[in-house]
Amino acid sequence: GIYGCTICNHHFPCSHVDCGIEAAAATQGNSTGDSIVEKRLAIRFLTAAERFAHDHLLAGASSMRICFVVDYYPPHVGGGEVFVSKVAEGLARRGNECMVITARTDPRAAKLEQGKNLTIMRVGSPLFSSRFVFSILAVPKIVTAARDCDVIHGASYGGAAPAFIAAKLLRKKCIFMVYEFMGGMWGSLEPNWVKSFFYRAAERTIAHLQFDRFVAISRYTRNCLRLFGIPDSRLDIVYGGKSDEILRAKRS
Repeated sequence: GIYGCTICNHHFPCSHVDCGIEAAAATQGNSTGDSIVEKRLAIRFLTAAERFAHDHLLAGASSMRICFVVDYYPPHVGGGEVFVSKVAEGLARRGNECMVITARTDPRAAKLEQGKNLTIMRVGSPLFSSRFVFSILAVPKIVTAARDCDVIHGASYGGAAPAFIAAKLLRKKCIFMVYEFMGGMWGSLEPNWVKSFFYRAAERTIAHLQFDRFVAISRYTRNCLRLFGIPDSRLDIVYGGKSDEILRAKRS
């Protein structure tokens, strides 16, 4: 279940973690120790990927290839967008090859962005139905772009179906990050009964997809996934990391 800081063993984000994977303490000590600590922090944040790539990284391999599939990503504004962008950017800084396949809801956003170890591909999707359209149009893009990836990492909600389908077609390991599962609470959260029914049906469908691992961002979300019948053997909890950079910006 719960994985804490490799350095101090805290179960919650601590001062050793910046944007999920940056290790402040890893700058001290010998170079061999530093390298191992940094790699362990990187894979501990992506806990489910650790199941498939732990030996790959610590045996001396230089990097992983990770494909993130998310319906929304910056410049689209939201907590999930910040969460995934920081993970992808941080892993890329560690030398891993990352790509993000997401919806292009803003016509001003570039269709393709390429940086050092990080590529962002945006699939044109109308804002009013971006999640649905993205779930369909993203599949061929993932199949084409992620052939050499080690793992495909989807995120709720719109990243579920395309990540799962593409992973099965490519015979890749696939993990799914879940921010929230509302279940029966949709009846009180969404006044439109049609939308409420659709959201509940979507969650039930996602829960029955055979992802290699489900990653919850909290104990509450993990417990919600348990109610949908997902066994603990396929569940992990990964809390969001604390970003000193963001905190400094707020104080200033």
